[in-house]
Amino acid sequence: MQVLDKTQVEALSQALGEPAWVLEKRLKALEAFARLPYPSKKDENWRYTDLSEAPLEQEAEAPKGLSLSRDELPEPVKRRLEKTDVSGFLVFVGPDLVYAEVPEGLKEKGLVFTSLAEALKTHPEKVEAALFQAVFTEDKFAAKNSALFTHGAFLYVPAG
Repeated sequence: MQVLDKTQVEALSQALGEPAWVLEKRLKALEAFARLPYPSKKDENWRYTDLSEAPLEQEAEAPKGLSLSRDELPEPVKRRLEKTDVSGFLVFVGPDLVYAEVPEGLKEKGLVFTSLAEALKTHPEKVEAALFQAVFTEDKFAAKNSALFTHGAFLYVPAG
């Protein structure tokens, strides 16, 4: 079983080209991960959950830079998009945002809908105001996720 440590978190943050404040938050989450116990059958929320086969020490997967056109999207994704009426959507394959469709009119009104990595580059102040606010270090799994996340979607809807 591989032990999660500061070197891994620092290397991940550096590989993703993140700002210093993200690394600081990741390291605080790592401290919480080390301090907090794994849930047990004695914890009410986990009484009926068997964690024995969960891949708890699985390494994080960094984006590979994949990109697809709308025609190249997997068939199930294309079928789903044909059946829905959405203003915008993101398609991820693993950690990669491979396709995004956001109407220009919404972008012009200030809407941001992109990958978390892209939002960190293009709208860092909006990401800093929101990232780690809802989930951070309240339990061991949330802390691990906060320390090791590699991707995600970012949605910012301006007031009005």
